Amino acid sequence: MVIFRVILMLLAFIVVLVLALTNSQTTTSAVVFNRTYHDVPVAFVMVYSFAFGALCVGIFTRCRKSSSGPVSIARRKRKRR
Repeated sequence: MVIFRVILMLLAFIVVLVLALTNSQTTTSAVVFNRTYHDVPVAFVMVYSFAFGALCVGIFTRCRKSSSGPVSIARRKRKRR
């Protein structure tokens, strides 16, 4: 399962990279924390949003695995009885 996830992430990264390279000449305006940046290449916006999304997914999946949810707490209570 881990190998499948790695292959899937590499495939997604390659797709985003190809899309970013094909849109390298297109520019846009980006608003980040109420600041407007003009003439930003779409490739930068795509790569940075992909990296931020991957970072958020990595953080939240780690937090979910490490925390004890209500199901694991209920299992512990049943084992004690």
